[in-house]
Amino acid sequence: AALQGGRPVEAMKALGVATNLLPNHYAALTGLGETYERLGQLENAANAYARALAVRPNHTPASIGLARVQADLQR
Repeated sequence: AALQGGRPVEAMKALGVATNLLPNHYAALTGLGETYERLGQLENAANAYARALAVRPNHTPASIGLARVQADLQR
């Protein structure tokens, strides 16, 4: 909700807590990747997306996010 509400820093803090408590929660990891991406922290975004895919390899949002971030990192 915080990310959609335009509060990415708040979202990052909440998702950081969630992923610390539940390190295999692929949806929270994907949300963390999206948040880092919005903040321009592309390396962190790639790591979060990759962690989500390690838990759930066929998770489309994480796959798309990782591909997008990797393309941006290569520019």
